[in-house]
Amino acid sequence: MNELWNPDIIRIQSALQGKIRLVGGCVRDFILGVPPHDLDIATPWPPEQVRQLLKEAGIKSVPTSLFHGVITATIGSRSYEITTLRQDTCQGDKTTFNWIDDYATDALRRDFTINALSMDADGTIYDYTDGQADLANHIVRFIGDPVQRIPEDPIRICRYIRFWSLYGGESLDPTVLTIAAQNVYGLHYMSHERRRKELLKTLMSPRVIPALTALKEIDALPHLMPNADIAGLTILLQHRPQATVWERLFILARGSINSRGDTTLKSRMERLARPVVYRDTRALRLILGDEGRYIFDFLLLRGLIFGDITSEEYHTLSQLQAPPLPLREPDLTGLPGMKKAAAREEAMKIIRRLWVDLDFPGDKMFLTQAFKNYMISIGRKI
Repeated sequence: MNELWNPDIIRIQSALQGKIRLVGGCVRDFILGVPPHDLDIATPWPPEQVRQLLKEAGIKSVPTSLFHGVITATIGSRSYEITTLRQDTCQGDKTTFNWIDDYATDALRRDFTINALSMDADGTIYDYTDGQADLANHIVRFIGDPVQRIPEDPIRICRYIRFWSLYGGESLDPTVLTIAAQNVYGLHYMSHERRRKELLKTLMSPRVIPALTALKEIDALPHLMPNADIAGLTILLQHRPQATVWERLFILARGSINSRGDTTLKSRMERLARPVVYRDTRALRLILGDEGRYIFDFLLLRGLIFGDITSEEYHTLSQLQAPPLPLREPDLTGLPGMKKAAAREEAMKIIRRLWVDLDFPGDKMFLTQAFKNYMISIGRKI
């Protein structure tokens, strides 16, 4: 067995009586020598039987989507999607699923050849659609006719461009783009969560700007992010190629994010949207001291991209340094009333406020005396 078959996978394999294969992206990543993000499993067992067999083996599971035959097994802190082999039949707007026991037929329902690979416990890779050749030749190719496959699930428009960004050659297939443009209206009917998931993945892809530009040219981007600012994102990545997905999303949306109940997104966006007085260098130095260089530099870039400051101001403000607070809590231990940690902690809050009010003095003795004078002024001897 290779490294993909970790103890969890072996345990699941035993629970399902050996009837499993690893499928999709993890096999593709294994071929490329890239650490896989997820280990997805396929099995011929029907979903309810999967749950029963896992339960008998003491493995927790939840029905992620019984309709699609997807069960999520949890072992420790890790989760694994187990999908029953199926054959999809599309008739008009209706798709029906039939559970099957044939891996080759199941592979044909997948979107791209490079996503249809599977691997058994012996490390044998099964490739029914020439996916390995396409991977080696940097080709992202639909399984079947894209005229049929794209309308089946319009989110494949976004996935095609994202996978091209990751694995494709120099240019996208113009024929596929034409078909995608003709079906782009279908994205409007996709769930917000699916569209957002694709956008976030695309934002972290190696060729994010060409990918977003391609989505814009076929009118798909407005369905993911109305009024997306690709030019602003380009500036961000020129200065900050290591930008997080949240920073990229914030700039692309020019700070206008609808969290739709997503508390994680809301909290991250609120932090990035904090009010900044760019021409108040004292306030900026305080941000620099509080937040650190990373967030400070982002706030300056945000100002440059959104036109709040000029390029000259940006370069000047970028030179600001975080002033070190000259007093530390251990320095207070010799002062009267400062033996307890709680008292020193309260004192440090006062000292920090004084330090800011006095415009960041760097002299320890000066700041200590200012603290003593303040305590006397409020009637507390020290």
